[in-house]
Amino acid sequence: MGLYELLVLTEALGSQAQMGIYTGYSMGQQYIPLDQSQVFAQDAVDLVEYANGDASSKWGSQRAAAGHPQAFGLGRLEVGNEEALMAPNDYPGHYRLITQAVWQAYPNISITASGRWGPSIQGSPCLTGQKCDLWDDHYYRTPDEMAGMGGQYDSYNRSWPDVFVGEFAANVGNHPTLGAAVAEAIFMLGFEANGDKVRASSFAPLLRNVAGTQWDYDLINFNSSQLFTLPSHSMQIMLREALNEYLLTSSLTGTDPTTKATAGVSGNKLNIKIAHYSPTPLTLNITIDGLSVGTQGQYALLTSSQGVDAANSLDRPANVATEYGTLTSGVAFPVKVPAWSVQTIAVTM
Repeated sequence: MGLYELLVLTEALGSQAQMGIYTGYSMGQQYIPLDQSQVFAQDAVDLVEYANGDASSKWGSQRAAAGHPQAFGLGRLEVGNEEALMAPNDYPGHYRLITQAVWQAYPNISITASGRWGPSIQGSPCLTGQKCDLWDDHYYRTPDEMAGMGGQYDSYNRSWPDVFVGEFAANVGNHPTLGAAVAEAIFMLGFEANGDKVRASSFAPLLRNVAGTQWDYDLINFNSSQLFTLPSHSMQIMLREALNEYLLTSSLTGTDPTTKATAGVSGNKLNIKIAHYSPTPLTLNITIDGLSVGTQGQYALLTSSQGVDAANSLDRPANVATEYGTLTSGVAFPVKVPAWSVQTIAVTM
């Protein structure tokens, strides 16, 4: 997939592209020297012109000739990816070289820096005085580990940059199951609970041709005529459909750490989200203070009678699927929470 095709795809999906800029670093290698790296800064500026420039500009005319005379409105770049060397002339120097060129030409572009993914971040440009709109954190864990990460950002240093969790999955061990989806939901509810700093997230990897791929744990899987998605795909659709405009103060008592819940408001809807990573079902007694709500709500529920290892496949693409229904609500009401489940509840205010 080329640059043009990716921009067209994100536009068709109603999404926003975040284009990665090569810094001169390849994993396991040394950086290309700074005095030989101006080409990477110019490539970044030319990329933005291709996406956003007037159809009469050098690179905008190439986009127009490809069939898209209107600008794409690209608003985000990421300079680097999983950068590991933080000496002044390594990532910090290359980041400065590229961002100075981009912001001089396009001062309103948002730039994400390489963030925390394993190696030490000591010396990161984001911690040594350079401007970083966000930085990009990556997490790949086992389902059991990720189910314990709902509080990952609770103690995050608020003086550090805002966060884009650009890659995450409970993929270690390669168990693309309901259990992994519930673990990922707990992690994502932690993003929501810390929305003052965690601004965006994206699951990775995204697409896999089952006939041949580098990675075995991908959100959308296909061959020439069929496809299936991981249970995590259904979970993420549920959370997106319950997207909040703002979060409410809430507390959860009497459960273990691998149950997490949040509450928020979107328009006239109160949204409650629950992820339960446990073989034992439970009943939560919901109490709502200070709001008037209706007596009937809608729910979406992802679970399976097959248990934690339930999964989808090309032969059974809807084996694990979301169930929708209604429930009795009010200022106080019980909610049955099945084992290994993710649930969203919407109540009209």
